[in-house]
Amino acid sequence: MSRNLLGRRVRQAAAGLALCTLAAAAQADPFSLEGVCHLTSLIPGAGQCLLEFSVSDPTFTTLKSATVRIDNIIVHRYLNDNVHPAINSFLGLNGSTEVSCGVSHVVTAFIVRLPVGSLSEKVGSLPAIVCPTKQ
Repeated sequence: MSRNLLGRRVRQAAAGLALCTLAAAAQADPFSLEGVCHLTSLIPGAGQCLLEFSVSDPTFTTLKSATVRIDNIIVHRYLNDNVHPAINSFLGLNGSTEVSCGVSHVVTAFIVRLPVGSLSEKVGSLPAIVCPTKQ
């Protein structure tokens, strides 16, 4: 009787683990991408446009690398390798860069998950950000 009970519990645990794995794989990508553009000065004709960006991951995924691009130019990079080892899991990328005023800019983010050999994938979805004009 005890062998049958033990076998049943093992099968139940295995089935539960399989369902949890399937549910986790079906969830939407947890990464979020945000961006905002503003003038650095309120004085008319002064200041520059500053585009601030943020890539966050509430699940603390362990990554090999991550990059943020503005208008297809790399503006921020995260590396987790032998030269730049990351002690903790990936929490996010935050930063800002000076951009042209009065035009729109496209912000994109790409990650490479561990294990090594994984493919680069685009994360987050953000429409073009329009920067204010100098007055």
